[in-house]
Amino acid sequence: LVAPLFLSEGYFTKHVVPNRLKGLTYKYSGQTLLPHPLLAHWIERQVETLLGQIRKKS
Repeated sequence: LVAPLFLSEGYFTKHVVPNRLKGLTYKYSGQTLLPHPLLAHWIERQVETLLGQIRKKS
């Protein structure tokens, strides 16, 4: 299982990952997190969750 996670498209998503997977059977869309319209909302939820955990420990 390979699960590359990239914020934006570029050299790695278009060249490095596909080259490392050569010879293997795989499905790779090359999609990245940006410019997804809900990314900012997801980050906000992650921060809120982590801050909640820190507050519980204090």
